[in-house]
Amino acid sequence: MTAHTDCYGNPFDPSDYVHEIELPGGAIRWVVATLGADGRYTAPLRSEARRRSGCSSNYGPLSYVYSGAYHYARRSDALRRARQVYLGEDGA
Repeated sequence: MTAHTDCYGNPFDPSDYVHEIELPGGAIRWVVATLGADGRYTAPLRSEARRRSGCSSNYGPLSYVYSGAYHYARRSDALRRARQVYLGEDGA
């Protein structure tokens, strides 16, 4: 397994950027977002959400940022996307 570091050389753990949300009906999705000290999330938006809103990210409760954020049914897919988004990796 490759050790990841951020742009400052600090250890990067993609799981810090992947959060579980339970949707109505009990479905679980994994959202790529950072959790702030204030308990709110900042999520980079998917390309179609960026085009629609004109913004590159969304901020607020996880249930709010979910709709425009990268989200996946499998945690492994969300972790891969977190590495792509925050480290610029190709996800291989």
